Parts: sequence; structure tokens; C-alpha cells
Amino acid sequence: MPKSIQGNRMSIQVCILYFLIWSACGVSDSRPKQHPPKIDFDGVAIENPETLGQLQIMLRMSLKNYDGDILKYGLNESQAHQERIQYYLSEFKKDLFLVTKADTISPLDVIFERPQMDLPYRNFILTFNHASLENQDRLRINDPVYSQKIIETTIRKNYE
Repeated sequence: MPKSIQGNRMSIQVCILYFLIWSACGVSDSRPKQHPPKIDFDGVAIENPETLGQLQIMLRMSLKNYDGDILKYGLNESQAHQERIQYYLSEFKKDLFLVTKADTISPLDVIFERPQMDLPYRNFILTFNHASLENQDRLRINDPVYSQKIIETTIRKNYE
């Protein structure tokens, strides 16, 4: 066997040996771990004199630790992206509730803001048949898309 082939074979064996030793010692990867994005909802009551007896809330849905389009997160196909958009256009209303001291109220209407940009958040305007906002009122969101959990969030009376 020529010496150059023997030398290559020897260096491959040495590399394999180093790899086996490294694996057996349990050397960990020193790169920082990426935390998966966490869903966040923020609700703000909107004062609108034209909606007497109804409460409107601007709900912002965002992902922490993620800068891309929230609706494309975790998806590789445009079909799945369109299905997610369709969910927020028509089905999301069924997963929202205003929890008051005395009742749990479904929204009368949900308007989904669809800007033509990739944003790390999306806004919704929720309308409830409820006269005014009390301090203990909360939004309950069933989140089947990102966390697969029920999330409750407080509602601020104005932007802070």
C-alpha cells in the first residue's frame, strides 16, 4: 500500500478515535441554547363613544424571542400559512372570552388586522356586549396554535 494512502488511513483512524473519546466523556456543546418563542397577549380597552353598551379591546398577539412573521412561525409551506390565516379570520372568535366578576362573555365581533408586511405581532379588535371594563375583568384565550394552553391576560384601560 502506498505511504500516502496509509497516512490518510491513519489520520482518519485518529479522527474517529478522538470522536469516540469526546463522545464517551460527555463533552457538551458550549453554544448558547435558543429558547423557543413564547406567546404573549396584551389587551387594551378602546374608548369609543359610538359603541354605547359595548366594550372594544385591542388585543396584540406577539411572540417573544422571535422577529419574523408571527403567522409563519414554525411553518414551511404556504398552504399551512394560509390555513393559519383562515383560523384567525374565522375560528379565533370561538377561542376568546371576556371573564368578568359575574359572567364569561363571547365576543360579538373580532376584526383581524392584516397588514401586507411580515410582523412579529398581529392586532385584533374585539367587541363585547359589556358596558364597561372593571379592574378584575380579564381576557381568556384558548391558544391551539402556539402554546396549546388557555391563557388569561389583564386588560389595561389605556396605552401605558
